[in-house]
Amino acid sequence: CSECASIRQVDIPFASPGRSYTKRFERYALGLSRHMTIQAVANHLGVGWDMIKDIQARYLQHCFDKPKLCNLKRIAIDEIYLGGCSGYLTIVMDLDSGAVVEVAQGKDAQ
Repeated sequence: CSECASIRQVDIPFASPGRSYTKRFERYALGLSRHMTIQAVANHLGVGWDMIKDIQARYLQHCFDKPKLCNLKRIAIDEIYLGGCSGYLTIVMDLDSGAVVEVAQGKDAQ
């Protein structure tokens, strides 16, 4: 706006909220990232490497975010000895889906 010197962005349905690129661009960049380095993808698309890094980070966060516990019905708890100074790990799994719910140091992890 020339009067208040603020910049506003219109929300459009085919772009992620608050982003300067579309969801299709995001998918394309992720597809290229499977075969190219972050810098190579950024150069090819004409954007900064930090934009590609942020796209990848958001994708990984989405894929590997902590699972929702509301659908958890049956769990398995396993303690694994890693040897020496590493000690034990306690692993909690969802028995129905096989997803790892939590991993904690020690065998008496809370």
